Amino acid sequence: VVEQRKNSFEIFGLDFVVDEKGAMWLLEVNSSPSMEHSTPITTKLCEDVLEDLAKVIVDVPAEREKRGTKNDTYPFGYATGGGGGIPPAPL
Repeated sequence: VVEQRKNSFEIFGLDFVVDEKGAMWLLEVNSSPSMEHSTPITTKLCEDVLEDLAKVIVDVPAEREKRGTKNDTYPFGYATGGGGGIPPAPL
């Protein structure tokens, strides 16, 4: 278990399966998931996750400009300054 520290964050790994009708089911949530590059696919996914994480943490001005937002919103709908929270799941 990772101890909570002020001004820090944690990445969670979410495992999903998609059924024959295209419905997505959450299998499990992992705290501190492995970011090991075990296949070409996981190599690309892990690199993308870490790059996007840095963009959210730093909120790079160039990225804000690309998405046409100010400092008050992040990609994927996460809000700053307060509750934040998880965006609603798509229908």
